[in-house]
This record gives sequence, structure tokens and C-alpha cells, in this order.
Amino acid sequence: MIAKITTRCPLSSGSLAELVFHATAERKIRYYLESLATITKNLWFVRWLAFNVKKTSLFFERQVFLPRKLFLQVQ
Repeated sequence: MIAKITTRCPLSSGSLAELVFHATAERKIRYYLESLATITKNLWFVRWLAFNVKKTSLFFERQVFLPRKLFLQVQ
């Protein structure tokens, strides 16, 4: 079974694009968030997101501003 996470990612133009992430994209999100955790010092929140990507799909559904780099990686 392939896990899918439906998210909405705002584009630079301000319009919303709906993306469906498969299990490989979920791993990319976890990797990205772990990398972000090492850059920022806000480790507890970012690691919590990284390990609870499936549980936080509603969090992403509420138009969290994902960086454009991540948006381009998963396309």
C-alpha cells in the first residue's frame, strides 16, 4: 500500500496547487525537515513534524507555506 498525503502548497504567484505525495515524497519531506532542524535551533518542533508527517497531514492541509525548493523537488 502506498501512503498518500494531500497537501496544498502556495506558489509564488499566490495561487494554491494541490499535490499528492507518495511514500517516496514523504521520505523527502522527512529528510528536508531533519535538515531544517540542523540549520534552525527549533529542533523540537521540526523533529516532531518530521516523525509525524502522516499525523500532521491536516497541518499541511491548512496551507502551511512550504519552501519553493521542496515544492520543486517533489514535482
